[in-house]
Amino acid sequence: GAVAVSRRGAEIRAAVLFAGECSVAIFSQKQQQQQQHWRPVGEVRAPAGAASSAAFSGDGGRLLMLSAADGGVSQMHLDTARIFKATPAASGFGDHTWRSV
Repeated sequence: GAVAVSRRGAEIRAAVLFAGECSVAIFSQKQQQQQQHWRPVGEVRAPAGAASSAAFSGDGGRLLMLSAADGGVSQMHLDTARIFKATPAASGFGDHTWRSV
């Protein structure tokens, strides 16, 4: 699994990818409240194999980039839950392993 975190003003958002599942769960926490609990915002089904890691990008944490093990990158708009293919899978690198730091 993987987790991506974004801060927007007093709100913190977390996107959680569970290992072996094709869904992305989004949670939110507002720093202003007395009791700071994580609240579920929504869950979106990602295409099979589309998400091995995630990162929030641009527009105050409203965009979530999902990268696949094959090098493909999809962009999810959290306001609409629509997923767009941003970059196709890398070809010709089947024998290589890419690791992020």
